[in-house]
Amino acid sequence: MPPPGYGGYPPAPGYPPGGVRYGGYAPGGVPMRLKHSPGKGLVIGLCGIAALLLSYFALPWISEGGQDVSFTDIREAFHPDESSTSALEPGATVTTFVDPTATVPITGPVGQPTFNTVVPPLPEAGTPTGPIVSPSAAPGYDGAANELEAYTDWGWTTALYLSIAGVVFACWLVPRDRVGRLLTGTLTVPCLGWVNLVDREGSSAPRVLSTLAAAFVVLLVVGNAHNLFWDKTGSPDPAIGAWLGVAGSIAVLVACIIGTKREWVPDHG
Repeated sequence: MPPPGYGGYPPAPGYPPGGVRYGGYAPGGVPMRLKHSPGKGLVIGLCGIAALLLSYFALPWISEGGQDVSFTDIREAFHPDESSTSALEPGATVTTFVDPTATVPITGPVGQPTFNTVVPPLPEAGTPTGPIVSPSAAPGYDGAANELEAYTDWGWTTALYLSIAGVVFACWLVPRDRVGRLLTGTLTVPCLGWVNLVDREGSSAPRVLSTLAAAFVVLLVVGNAHNLFWDKTGSPDPAIGAWLGVAGSIAVLVACIIGTKREWVPDHG
C-alpha cells in the first residue's frame, strides 16, 4: 500500500496536501504555509487578564470583620504618597483577625506616617513586641515582608505586563516572517527572543516563550498569595480578589500553552 498522501490516498491527519508538515505543495504546485488565527487560547487569555485587572484594581483581597482591604490599599500602605486615596488613612486603626484587640502598624519610609491595616501580621522586626516596619526603614526585616513590599512595588506590574505580552504574542499576533517573530519574542522574554529565529513556521517557539513568561507570572502571583495568607499561622483567609488573581494567572498560562489556531493554507504570496 502506498504511503498516505500519494497515489490518490488522502493525506495523513494533520498534514497539508503534499504530504509534508510545512513547505509542502498543494495540487497544482501551490506552496503551503502555516496560518495563525485567534482561537480559544485568546479567549482564555483575555479572561485571565481581566481577572488579574479586577484582582489588582477592583476586588478586595481581605474581607473580614466588616473591613475590606484591596490590593491598592496594601500597595499604598507600603508606598504612601500625598495623593493616596487608600482606605488606610494615616492614624486609622483597623484590628487584625488574629486578636480583635490588637493592631498591626506598618511604618512607611522615614518621614512618612504610620498606617494600621488588616494586612496579615507579618514577622516582627527587632523585638518580639516591636512594630512591623517596612524594609526601607529596617534593613534586617524578615524576607516574607521584603517579598511583599517588592511585589507591591514592581512584582504586580511585571506580572501584568508578562501576562498581556504572553497572550498577545502567543494567541493573537504571530508574524509570518521570522524577523517579526524575533521582535515579538524579545518583547515577551528579552533574553530568549532569538528562539523564534529557529522556528521556520512559528508553530511552537512563540508558545514556548509565552509559556515561560506565564509560568513566571504564576510563581509571582501564587508566591505573593502564599506570603500573605498561608505562610504564617493566624493569617486571614483570602477574599475573592486574591483568589481571582491566582485563577487569572493560571488561565494566562493555559492560554499560552494553547496559543493560536493553526492550519495549513496555500501560500499565494
